[in-house]
Amino acid sequence: MRPIVIALLGRTQAGKTQLAQSLCKLLGEPINNTNLKPTTELRVYRFNYQNMPFYLLDTPGDENFVREVLWALKIADLAILVSHSTQPKKIPCKTAF
Repeated sequence: MRPIVIALLGRTQAGKTQLAQSLCKLLGEPINNTNLKPTTELRVYRFNYQNMPFYLLDTPGDENFVREVLWALKIADLAILVSHSTQPKKIPCKTAF
């Protein structure tokens, strides 16, 4: 069965890493790195849901890492835009779409 690959997009401190780790924890998957400092490289989280494998690509939110975001979008089946409700959207986030 082919895994479903999901890219998590959003600006720095939007909550992408926290969302990925929370989903894995909720579904009983171990988390190797619980560090919540800003992501500077692509992080991959894996979990199973109803016997289907999923991969979450936690992308960096800083505008200096747009290439990693674009690479994640190339291989992802779908993307989720994670947005902090009190922070405005930044240009790199808009550029990715």
